[in-house]
Amino acid sequence: MAYVIIDTSSILFGIRYNKDVFKSVNEKYPQLKQLISYGVMSELEKMASNKGTKANEARTALKILRHKNLKVDNKSEYVDSWILDTASKNANSLVITNDTKLFKNLKSKGIETKKLSKSGELR
Repeated sequence: MAYVIIDTSSILFGIRYNKDVFKSVNEKYPQLKQLISYGVMSELEKMASNKGTKANEARTALKILRHKNLKVDNKSEYVDSWILDTASKNANSLVITNDTKLFKNLKSKGIETKKLSKSGELR
C-alpha cells in the first residue's frame, strides 16, 4: 500500500505558520493513506512536557493528532530510520518532512519527498 508518511518537523512547521499539513496532503494526495510513526507521537509528548513556544506547538500538534483518523505505526525505533525503512518498503509512498538532512537522505535514495511551505503548499 502507498502512504504519505508525515514527519514531526512538517507537523510542527505547519502549526508555527498556521497551516494544516494534513489538509494539504488530503487535497494533493487524496488517494494515499496518511501514516505517522509512534515515534512521532513520542517526540511530540517529550517536547510538550517542556516550556516555551516549541512545547506549546507540540501540545497543539498532539491535540490535532488525537482528533485525526491517522494510521499510527506501532514501531518505536528512531523516527528518521523508520521513515526511511517504511518509505523504501512501500512502493509509491511519499514523505512529507521539513527536516533538511532527512529530506536530502530520502531524495538520494530515490524516495519522493516534499516539504510544507509557509503558504501551506507541498513542494
